[in-house]
Amino acid sequence: MSVQVSYKKQFVLGIMLIFVILISIEGIVRFSEYTYTECAFVGTEMMSGIDLSTQKQMCSDFHALEFRFEPYLEYLPNQSQKTININSNGTRGTDFDIPKSNDTFRIIVVGGSTIFGSGTTDETTIPGLLEQKLNEKKFDKKIEVINGGLSGSFSTTEIYRIYNKYLDFEPNLLIIYSGWNDAQKKALDGSTNEERLDNYLKEKDSLSAFLSKNVRNIRSMDLLYNTLFSDTYTLRSEVLIKQNADAWKNTWMQTCTELQDKNIDTIFALQPIVGHPKKFLTEHEEQYANNPNYKQLTKIIDVFAESLPEIETKCKNTIDLRNVFSDTTEEIYYDEGHMGLLGNTMIVDEIYDVAYPIIKQEIDSSS
Repeated sequence: MSVQVSYKKQFVLGIMLIFVILISIEGIVRFSEYTYTECAFVGTEMMSGIDLSTQKQMCSDFHALEFRFEPYLEYLPNQSQKTININSNGTRGTDFDIPKSNDTFRIIVVGGSTIFGSGTTDETTIPGLLEQKLNEKKFDKKIEVINGGLSGSFSTTEIYRIYNKYLDFEPNLLIIYSGWNDAQKKALDGSTNEERLDNYLKEKDSLSAFLSKNVRNIRSMDLLYNTLFSDTYTLRSEVLIKQNADAWKNTWMQTCTELQDKNIDTIFALQPIVGHPKKFLTEHEEQYANNPNYKQLTKIIDVFAESLPEIETKCKNTIDLRNVFSDTTEEIYYDEGHMGLLGNTMIVDEIYDVAYPIIKQEIDSSS
């Protein structure tokens, strides 16, 4: 004898089944992220000095970071994990005072995930290493280097953070580390920074932005979102490449001019990626360098480099880092652009050589 189940009960059971399935998928994704990590640095030659469990923890911590989206995209403050600390000001590293004390010279390094650091501790990011190196010198002031990196950011979102967040930190010097992310994104329309920021704010109300705000902490949905709404691509048209390079150049020239009017110096650094020449490539690095898309990104960044002389007319100084790893045989990259301790250390040495005389002059003149 069959038992009839009411439509209401069928509906409730169906909802419960869907809920159980979604919870199971979420659990599988979270377990997979830790056990079968998607972080390219895990198990590479570059990370050989760090035990595997710590590498996996670095990956897990990086993917567990939480964001907020209003009034601008940033990391949620006060996130303390085993390998990553987000302070009360929403930046990576230890807390710092606002307002700044008179005996402090403050530097902010602005960039994407290569500055924020992936596969690193707070101390072995580019800003962390730079602060250590600068404080080895006996300046009359304490040197603070703030990590202004945010994963996925590019010129338009970076100037938004500069004007709406970082200026409140009272920096004496900004170091801008740029190139890779802008080479992957179509520049936002606008002939001035104000117009670019207006267009950026309009895009925050789009469908992809709405979804991004609401699914980042649901790992299975975040995976689906990144698959469907990825905003990175490789420019192919020579016209688009030139337009993108011009927008990138004009953004930073105007930013340097406006910051100089506020008595804030800027150093502009063009970042390297794995495809740039004069680097002996390990087998792991070759996997990325030989990819046609990354070869195209290298070409785009080379077009960006043609603008460095113009950018230097507005910024305090520029640094072309494309060939910083010339003749280096050790593994530097774990993917197309991210680096570990050795690469970060070599980048910091180059930045230090340019930054030191600027810092010394500023501190001496204020004494």
